[in-house]
Amino acid sequence: MTETSLKNVTLTMISTSVTQMLRSSVVVFSALLALIFLKKKLYRHHVTSIGIIVTGIFLGGLSQMLSSSKEVLLKPIGVIIVLVAQLFGATGYVVEEKFLGDFDDVDPIYMIGIEGLWSLLIWCIVLPILQIIPCDNLDLCPFDRLENSLQAFE
Repeated sequence: MTETSLKNVTLTMISTSVTQMLRSSVVVFSALLALIFLKKKLYRHHVTSIGIIVTGIFLGGLSQMLSSSKEVLLKPIGVIIVLVAQLFGATGYVVEEKFLGDFDDVDPIYMIGIEGLWSLLIWCIVLPILQIIPCDNLDLCPFDRLENSLQAFE
């Protein structure tokens, strides 16, 4: 949820193509976190792949920084936010592998269903809270609240 929210915020700061390119950093973060916390071993082809991805991320971020636009300050912030978002995503992948790695005998469809039910439960708690929080910024929330789910059906 945090990864997706942060990534969507960056779409207002940097171009969509650069955001998509920087999203590949989740592979790098996942590999590093798996190396540290799961004690996984990286082989030469893994390191080579990560090096190619880092080069692409660097070039994509650099192209965004060098492009001409009036909002110069938002570009580096957008790049940093999308990288932080991918760090959250990679953390989720590694935590999931750590806790669910021992359940090889569980049907994958069943596991996806359980994960979906937990997401539904979380959103059933979060959405009503967002419905009552007032918001004064009409650009961010045009219906005077952070969330208006009924408006989505109109």
